[in-house]
Amino acid sequence: MELQELKNIWAEYDRKLDRNLHLNMQLLRQMNFDKVKNKLSKLLFYKVIEMIIFGSAIIYLGRFTVNNWSVPQLSISAIIIGALFMVFFVYDIKQVSIIIQLQMGYSSAVAPIQKKIEQLKLTIVTYVKITLLLFPLYPLLLLLAGKMIFNMDFLDSRHKTYFLSSASLGLVLLILAIWFLRQLNSKNINSTAAKILLTGSGWYQANSAYKFLGEIEKFEQEA
Repeated sequence: MELQELKNIWAEYDRKLDRNLHLNMQLLRQMNFDKVKNKLSKLLFYKVIEMIIFGSAIIYLGRFTVNNWSVPQLSISAIIIGALFMVFFVYDIKQVSIIIQLQMGYSSAVAPIQKKIEQLKLTIVTYVKITLLLFPLYPLLLLLAGKMIFNMDFLDSRHKTYFLSSASLGLVLLILAIWFLRQLNSKNINSTAAKILLTGSGWYQANSAYKFLGEIEKFEQEA
């Protein structure tokens, strides 16, 4: 076999390898983008449900405030909790907006999508931090629950002792909330406490999507 024939054979072999590598790259991208899409679609569904729940709660608290305007302890409590729910609602809108933007860009480069998912993860962590404000606001929640569920005024002389003893738990919860806040940072994000806090927030779906994209990026760098 002549030297030129050997060169032609090796060149054809190299072309086949390149085609196979390109095909494998396309398959990996498609598989991992499908996984990313699946994770984010589920997260989008949960966040839309959250928006509906918080939107309904805000409307209900608004009506409750109007109906109990003459009772300051109830109306002020409802306004504070309603304002907090409004913040939750706004952050849900932010997360939904980012997810929709991501779903419109699966065919683009990996790096910009990763950057968007990092933005989503940060938004979720901030959302969870704000949720911790509910801990020290426990007395207000107790006051509202008493009226809404049992039609009972916990500040009435008959129930005041029970309310004050239960409300003292708010001080303990405040300390707990501060400790939890310190766990939600880049240094402790993989700690047991942080994992518990982030469960159900959507952070793990977003993080899984980020890892799937990382597999694509790693393969592209090695190819």
